Amino acid sequence: MAMCTDNAAMIAAAGVYRLKVSGPSALSLSARPNWQLADVS
Repeated sequence: MAMCTDNAAMIAAAGVYRLKVSGPSALSLSARPNWQLADVS
């Protein structure tokens, strides 16, 4: 249980870094909840 933590802080930090590097995403961006990891890379 000591290693079970919420990764929201890590995701938020990655989002802040991406925002600083690339700026905001377009408003037309949509979520893909079933996106396969192989399709991302």
